[in-house]
Formats: sequence, C-alpha cells, structure tokens
Amino acid sequence: MWYLYCFKFGLRTKDVFEFVLFFAHQCNSTVTIVGAMKIILNSTTRNENHKHLYFHLATLCCKLREKAEAVKDVGSGEYNRHQPSSTTLFTEGEINKAIMSMKQLYAMYELKLKDVKTNKLRNMLQLFDSLQKELIKDIFGLGVMRSMHMILLSSLVGILPLEYYVNVPTHMSGGPKNFLTEMMNYSSFKHSEKDTTKKDKLLAWTVTEIKVLQELFTKEFTPNMFENVSCMIGRKSQKYDVFYFLPWYDIDKKSMTCDNIQLCFRVNGKKTGNWVLEAFDGNNIYTFLSSRNPGKNIVKFARDGFEIADKGHIVEVDRFKQIYKY
Repeated sequence: MWYLYCFKFGLRTKDVFEFVLFFAHQCNSTVTIVGAMKIILNSTTRNENHKHLYFHLATLCCKLREKAEAVKDVGSGEYNRHQPSSTTLFTEGEINKAIMSMKQLYAMYELKLKDVKTNKLRNMLQLFDSLQKELIKDIFGLGVMRSMHMILLSSLVGILPLEYYVNVPTHMSGGPKNFLTEMMNYSSFKHSEKDTTKKDKLLAWTVTEIKVLQELFTKEFTPNMFENVSCMIGRKSQKYDVFYFLPWYDIDKKSMTCDNIQLCFRVNGKKTGNWVLEAFDGNNIYTFLSSRNPGKNIVKFARDGFEIADKGHIVEVDRFKQIYKY
C-alpha cells in the first residue's frame, strides 16, 4: 500500500518516515492502518488539511474505530501481534524530533553497515541491537517490540538497508522468551567468559544456533526467520496472518480500481546474500529494493550526509506503470 501511495501522490521523504513512525508508535496490527490507507488512496488529492501524515492516519484510525476522542494506541486493531502499550499520540514537535532522530540514526547505521567485515552474522545482529537501543532511547513510547517493528518496516519501505530486515536478534520477551526458557532450557546453557552481559550471551548463542541451522537449510535461513519461528512456537495465544484484497491503480483513469488483490512481496537472498525485495503480480517479478544494486531500485531515496533530502526522490514511473497497469 505504501508504494501505491508513493505512485499516486508522489514521494515526500517526511511521509515515509511519518508512516513508519505512526505504525511503530500507534499500531499493534495492520488492520486499522490498512483501512486508513485505503481511504487515503481512494481520495482524489493529498489531504493538505493535515501537515503531517502521522496526524492524518491518526484521525482516520479514530474514525474507523469509532473513537474520535482517542489519544492512545489509536491504530490498534484486530489480529494483534502484541498488546497495546498506552502510547499517547505525539505532538507536532515530538513528531519532528522523532523523525530527525530516525533520519540521523538511519544515515549513521547505513554507513556502519559498510564497515561490517569480520564475523558478519554476529556483527550484523550487534548493529541491529545497537540501532534498537538508540531508537528506544530517543523516541518515547518505543520498547523492544515496537522498535523492532520500526526497523523492519523501515527496511521494507527503503529508508534502511534490507540487511536490517534480515538480521533480527532473538530477544527475551513474548513468544521467543517462552521458547528459549521453556523449550530450549536456555538459562542452563554455559556461555563463554567473553560474554559480559545477558544480551551478549543471547547473541552468541543465537549466532551458534543459526549457523547450525544454515548448514541444514542454507544461508537463506535467516535470523529474522529464527526470531519469527521461535515466536510462533513459544507464544501462548493463537495469532493470525491477515491477507488483504486491495485496490490497484488505473493508469488511464488516474484512479484506484475496486479492491482486487495485493502484489505478493518477498525478501529474497538468491543464495548469494544479495538481498532484494521482490514483488510478484502473477506473471512477472519486479525488484523494488536491492541491497547490492540500489541503482536498480524502483523507488530511491537520495541521501545528503546525515539528512535525507525531502526533494531527493526518484520514482521510475515507467516501471511503476508496468506493475500497476490494470
């Protein structure tokens, strides 16, 4: 849905950051925010009454939930992935401050990624963990789960490298905690004397386990998969994956069609570690993002030092037209 929004209304860097911020800060599922995005997509013009997409989404989510006066967890909904955490809507100043932190941290951690050489898996997990700590420290209302979702969604919309989507550390909360303590008897394992903290020990254990699993299933078995499967095995309540019928964009009429079906996306390593975000329309596969060949990305964000330029967007319209033709 985000890419459809980009194509219809044009890319503004602040919008993509506010979309990610709103999801991580106010949503515990995709249900309500998808409904809000569908309303935005079916409108004829960008809503200029809202200076911030964050507030536009908040208003629509409140209407959808019939809670017009709500100020906490306004994007929460059915089929939740985690419980609401009483996060109050940001003010305009808080939005600007949070986005500035995100821009600076993302630019910094993209540069840090280039320096990862020795023991790549361990160092990548450490980078993710370090970025997560920085986000939690800088942005009020983010904990382990929300900050993790912020990093993952940021990677999928192109403002962080895909390596941050792939390399998710295992954590001691929710389903993974149950899996580790109740099924793996993790607390009884012996660890190296070099591991000085609980997180260091868990990270070292994770690296060891994943390397064994990769020998069995190839390096296409990622830390992200490990975190997800441990959550599914260890959680106490039944969760459901939601699939949506969504509108397409009619190039000729310049309007959204009736709800049809969403593109199918996949993060694919192609057995080489060249991570790409692919979309499949039933006939063809398109590369939206590529970790090693960003020049071939359909959507690009231009970077200027620690800032991401608001005018630094390029949308390859012809390739978008190929995908969204009806």
